Amino acid sequence: MNITLVPYVIVNDKFTVTDDELLSIYNQLKEEKLLDKIFYHTPMDENDFVLYLKTFDNRFFFTIVDNEVIGFSWLNKFECNTARVHQVFFKSGWGDKAEAAAKFGLNYFLHLKDLEGKYILDTLVGITPKPNRLAVKFAEKVGMNIVGEIPNICYLYKHNKTVPGVLSYITR
Repeated sequence: MNITLVPYVIVNDKFTVTDDELLSIYNQLKEEKLLDKIFYHTPMDENDFVLYLKTFDNRFFFTIVDNEVIGFSWLNKFECNTARVHQVFFKSGWGDKAEAAAKFGLNYFLHLKDLEGKYILDTLVGITPKPNRLAVKFAEKVGMNIVGEIPNICYLYKHNKTVPGVLSYITR
């Protein structure tokens, strides 16, 4: 299995992924009814999605397995040597592909180095809405350590309520 992460960055004055390709990914998320599970805190239309990816404090990576885009990951909320990690996989990648790609991504992020050769991140943190049991089980399966729950930390806009979040982490 050949796994590659493609960072969403500007190279030679152009983003590595075009806006049309981003819209295609947005539409796939919508078709697979994944959009509200991923962006559960606020409604996300196609313009919001593109702007979110381009926001300075988000670092996006597209996940490719055997030449097929099976999902994407992003890091945000950087503090000291810690960041929040988010991983999303399309239904076509669920199963062994997603598990291998998620483990690859976590390892990749924890081994990023700065220009001086120092590790950038020591710890990745996840917060998953407790009702999303599939995502919580997946996080455990790919090596995230479950710490416990934080009451009312996840706002589900579709239900206009807060729910507990499951706190997880992984270290290098």
